[in-house]
Amino acid sequence: MIPEDWEYALFKDIFTFYPTNTYARDFMNDSEGEVFNVHYGDILVRYGSILDFEKIQVPFLNADSTNWSNRALLKDGDIIIADTAEDETCGKLTEVYGLREKKAVSGLHTMLCRPKEDLFVPKFLGYFMNGAFYHNQLLPLMVGTKVTSVSKSAILDTWILIPPKEIQQHIADALTDIDRLIEPINAEIEKKRQIKEGAMQALLTGKKRLSGFTGEWVDRSLSEVGKFVSGNGFPLAYQGNKSEKYPFFKVSDFNNVGNELHMHIANNYISEDVAKILSCNIIPTNSIIFAKIGAAIMLERKRICSQPSCIDNNMMSLQLYSSFDTDFVLYVLRTIQFSQYVSATALPSLGGKTLGKIVVHIPEDKKEQYAIAHILTDMDAEIYALEAERDKYTLIKQGMMQELLTGKTRLV
Repeated sequence: MIPEDWEYALFKDIFTFYPTNTYARDFMNDSEGEVFNVHYGDILVRYGSILDFEKIQVPFLNADSTNWSNRALLKDGDIIIADTAEDETCGKLTEVYGLREKKAVSGLHTMLCRPKEDLFVPKFLGYFMNGAFYHNQLLPLMVGTKVTSVSKSAILDTWILIPPKEIQQHIADALTDIDRLIEPINAEIEKKRQIKEGAMQALLTGKKRLSGFTGEWVDRSLSEVGKFVSGNGFPLAYQGNKSEKYPFFKVSDFNNVGNELHMHIANNYISEDVAKILSCNIIPTNSIIFAKIGAAIMLERKRICSQPSCIDNNMMSLQLYSSFDTDFVLYVLRTIQFSQYVSATALPSLGGKTLGKIVVHIPEDKKEQYAIAHILTDMDAEIYALEAERDKYTLIKQGMMQELLTGKTRLV
């Protein structure tokens, strides 16, 4: 049910597709170049509904990446859809805004869609197509198990709502206003993260020693710190239970509130009998888990299991030996970009043998490891408090989107 004065049309009647490139992350840099490149991994994890080139740092293509010249340059109002993900975030998109004289192209695993002129005001489509009304249309169109994707042909018959332009502008303005509330909180979070990064550089390298500790620091390979164990397949038939013996973590569970450092909350649980049927590797308490396949690797999210758990086959665990403090090792791992160790394929992946060769500098005294980790944990607590405030506004925004983008609530 939509308001009588709103129009609607099929995707195929509104949008034209334009060619994109296939450059992987290795062909991009953050400092210099002639043309910006919008990568699908950034759409999934960094960019919001609106990609404002005046506010957001977008990577450049390297100077030797010449194939962009036969690809369409982006224009304000273009929609860029991430057609691949490890979960239902597949189909997340961003609207291009604020390009001015900048040159930019759309990259790997994206669909570049340009709407007909004069149908939409700036920013409306970015908000609308990330809203539940549109994204829910994509869910039954997604295919794949380990990696989820949606095709151009599949989305041609999805529906786009077209309110009168005046109403579009009211909606875009209202959602932009709440984004402006979120932006300064994000800026404060970033400031505190930078302070913590400085502390980590000093404390995790031994450059700054805590009083009372004089023991040696030694080099250890990660294979000497613990063993790497991968997850298991998780058929849909066994998903959906909310309370059983073992949480079964998927990559999307990293996003759950409360899972910022330790994994407490899963969207799926399984019984001991099901764990046996699936031949699950039970991941012990205090193991460190992370993504091992796809764009999620680029997020560099590493967490600690708070209880015996299962993980799906898009994830891997590092199960520590007893002489190492879990929190300390976690912080050390967070200084290492696992994305630098991915295999050179179209779909990034990590292997335990490769990661096991990484050498870390670590105090032999486990008490010193614990003391360093305790300081960093306190700093994280301040950041998590700000993130909770930001998430409150984000929930308000989601509620507004649900009401405004379907016409349930009309702005005066």
